[in-house]
Amino acid sequence: MEAEGGIGGRSSWAAPSWAVRIRRGDGTIAGAGVLVDPEWVLTHAGAVAEGERVTAELVGAGGVSLHAVADQVCAAEAGGVALLRLDGSGPAGAAGSLRRLSVPHRRVRMYGFPAADGTGRWMAAATEAVASGTDGRVRLAPAGPGAAGFGGAGVTDAATGDIVGVALPGNVNGDRAGPYLSPAETVVRHLPRARGWTRGWAAVDERLDVLGRERGMFDPHFAQRLAEWFRGDRPRSVPRPPGAPHVAGAPVRPGPARTRRRTGDGSQVKISQVRADHPVRVTTLCRALRLADRELPGPAAGDADTDPPPGGLDLALSASGRSTLWIAERVADRLGVLPEGREDIDDTGVDAIVRRILAASTTLTLVLVGVDEAPDPDGLLDLLARLRVHGDRMLLVFRRDGAHVARAESQLVIEPSQQRQARLVGMLTEITGPLADALHERMAEVRADCDRALDALVKAHAVRTTMAGTVGVAAGRGGHPDLARFERVAVRAERRIREAVERLDPLIERRAELIGRLDSYQVLHQQALDSEDLAAEDRYQAAYELLHARPCDLAAAEVAMREYAGFIERWSSRHPQRRGPSGPGADGQPGSGDGAGEGAEVHHVASPNRRAEPSHEVEPNHGAGPNHGAGPYRAAGPRHASELGQVPLREPDQEGGEPRL
Repeated sequence: MEAEGGIGGRSSWAAPSWAVRIRRGDGTIAGAGVLVDPEWVLTHAGAVAEGERVTAELVGAGGVSLHAVADQVCAAEAGGVALLRLDGSGPAGAAGSLRRLSVPHRRVRMYGFPAADGTGRWMAAATEAVASGTDGRVRLAPAGPGAAGFGGAGVTDAATGDIVGVALPGNVNGDRAGPYLSPAETVVRHLPRARGWTRGWAAVDERLDVLGRERGMFDPHFAQRLAEWFRGDRPRSVPRPPGAPHVAGAPVRPGPARTRRRTGDGSQVKISQVRADHPVRVTTLCRALRLADRELPGPAAGDADTDPPPGGLDLALSASGRSTLWIAERVADRLGVLPEGREDIDDTGVDAIVRRILAASTTLTLVLVGVDEAPDPDGLLDLLARLRVHGDRMLLVFRRDGAHVARAESQLVIEPSQQRQARLVGMLTEITGPLADALHERMAEVRADCDRALDALVKAHAVRTTMAGTVGVAAGRGGHPDLARFERVAVRAERRIREAVERLDPLIERRAELIGRLDSYQVLHQQALDSEDLAAEDRYQAAYELLHARPCDLAAAEVAMREYAGFIERWSSRHPQRRGPSGPGADGQPGSGDGAGEGAEVHHVASPNRRAEPSHEVEPNHGAGPNHGAGPYRAAGPRHASELGQVPLREPDQEGGEPRL
């Protein structure tokens, strides 16, 4: 059903039945909302103040308008959502429900009211990584310009139409970097009433949740390693040092004042051993799972080094006694690729489920506890190997040492790490070799600002040297502590060098074009002279030296070329008539050449606003010296002055669009 976020909602661009427009008492639009129950509307906290009375317009359910009051408004850093209680009941079947899904890196749509008159429309967007903060919100990247009017809008999965959360505007608590998505589990955590309007399995298996409720001592070193892995390779928020000033205009993140640094563990697969008879490590693991979940209330906040961020996991399961098919179904359900009706699946085997998982563009962060206690550990490891290829991050917990741990380390950690490092070394070799040579060759031709590319190249050389000395040792255990950072350095260097090369190529082409035009102007002017012209020679020499300098200062060369071309134009206007080589001889008879006689029409140099029609082709000599062609800068026989304008400098004509001098 569309109201439940079913398949029917994915192809329709009409207003969904659960869409609500919220108006204040003065008639202004406060935001959008979601009818989650016939008597309740979910919206964002910035739309209303607690106790405020507003009007809820059910635009997707016949335009019914009902008075409402803000019953509960959460703080901006605590979900950023609010509940409105309607004075009456909405139409039957119009309410929608939220669904628990993995939300990062997913294509979504949201229905809001950006127009001043309150007209509603859909906007496509994509979810990004989990944002820094205390509630597990996810950053949204709208496809259209701006997202004003979408605060409080229901956000649906583009593939299934399921409502996965509520859109939060970017200026929540002064944060200008939004908009954000408050996922369904975040809503449930801060608005417990919403649990009854939310579908889907919880992220943390009930078995692990029960263990996590037990209070006891925890291992701080193990907790720190777990927190780093859940944090991944993204920056970690840490308290700003006491007395440190806040930079004016900088975005303010939800929660206390923060700075950011990278301390996460970006490894895709992490293997750990937690024996069932080791209560401290068991408690530490389950504590981390509760803290990394968006929905479960975790223990009191401790040290930032030992507390994983909310939203750090998408699914945590106990594999003990669970079949491989059961685990595959839970993964597929979390990705949103498992139909709620099993009759929709032609083949209920593991392969059919895995094909659906591999076809999904969304990945997830999976925790699997007791891998070696599954009925078929080898079959489960086969599934996990395919999930690794899909791009899912996995924390695999074994109860004891043995052959299954060794296989997991070899197949899921060491071999992929060796391949990853080999790809990085190959990338660095390309950057510091052919790509660097291409940059240096072009920099030797023309002068340009390439400092960013050169800085990146220096860092790439340093990383390549480091990898050359440690790649064998690091690959032996399948990990390098700085591998993710090295990959970022390589990617940045490749991008900046290619951008610099792309900027330099047009400059080199322009330099060659100017050289050809300079040569053409010189040859034509020499052929029109009957005596030496030292003024033209000086200007020509200045332009020639600038254009042939290595590297060439193209801006200065352009100026010198324009000065030379302008001088030739002025000279031609003062000498409009020149006899050609085939003009009248001493006896007054026509010559045998191709020039004009005394009575021939006189042509002038083409003006900057029109192109002269050349009567002769002149082949420029790019490799000759500054006085190539007719020898010294003196007459080589008069020609039509119109030929001087046949190769104008490249400037658009303001009227006709023709090239001009």
